[in-house]
Amino acid sequence: MVDTELLKHGIYLVFILKIVCFILGYGIIYLGYKLIRDGIEGKFNFTSNFSGIRLGLVSSSPGLLFVLLGSLLMIYAIHVDKNVYAEINPDFETKINEPLPETNETPSNWDNY
Repeated sequence: MVDTELLKHGIYLVFILKIVCFILGYGIIYLGYKLIRDGIEGKFNFTSNFSGIRLGLVSSSPGLLFVLLGSLLMIYAIHVDKNVYAEINPDFETKINEPLPETNETPSNWDNY
């Protein structure tokens, strides 16, 4: 039976989103590589305006645009939010600073090593 807590937090959906984005990103980058390798040419002008910042890309190779878009898709897959939260049980006590007991006994399975 699948744990409903995992489904509630969407771990499976985020994992599927990442896998699909990586597969699509790889396919788009590979398509761009094939276009560049085959020497396909076609001029394009790609511009973007975001919060007063203007970005532009001018190229004679459509394969470069495919490589850029595939890379952006893979970067999105890496940085997608992961809504998983852990709760610490306040009743649980750890004894981190307690020293280990000293013993001079030889382990019973020492001969196996």
